[in-house]
Amino acid sequence: MENLHFSQLVFSQAKKYGERAALYHREEQTDEWNKISWNAFSEEISSIAKAFVEIGVLEHQRVAQFSQNKPENLIIDFALFSNRAVMVPMYATSSAQQVDYIINDAEIEVIFVGDQQQYNIAYEVSQQSKFLKKIIALDKKVVFASSEESMYYSDFLLLGKKSTNHFEVEHRRDAATETDLACILYTSGT
Repeated sequence: MENLHFSQLVFSQAKKYGERAALYHREEQTDEWNKISWNAFSEEISSIAKAFVEIGVLEHQRVAQFSQNKPENLIIDFALFSNRAVMVPMYATSSAQQVDYIINDAEIEVIFVGDQQQYNIAYEVSQQSKFLKKIIALDKKVVFASSEESMYYSDFLLLGKKSTNHFEVEHRRDAATETDLACILYTSGT
């Protein structure tokens, strides 16, 4: 088997498996299981990767995820790998103090949040942070305290779909090496 960088893995699998299921996820409202095909998975990763370029995320920059498990978490991860950026996951139950520590220690400018409570914590942290500039909510039901630094994942995805930054993402993906930092994991004892 060919050794592929994380940034190339999903795209290679999409060529091989097309419309076959890459993953399944349960819809909270309907309790139904939905399939995401390899093609759909790779297309959304590509759009999110371009959206990162649109908002100015650079290679090796750290981006946080503060959410319960969702398919978007994997999409964001692989879009970050495509940009040679670094994913920093946080426990979905982290306190404002814990989030503040990680934001400042890792110098995070962009954070993805899952629900209203996580948004409220991130927003509170953003008010005193010299780093945090953008909060992206995965859940469309989240009510923003300010629309200046806040946006919904669906709008972020649309930004990427409209983007012409394909060549920049491709350049970053081609420059990826096995020594690139992929993730900074803060343990519960941090």
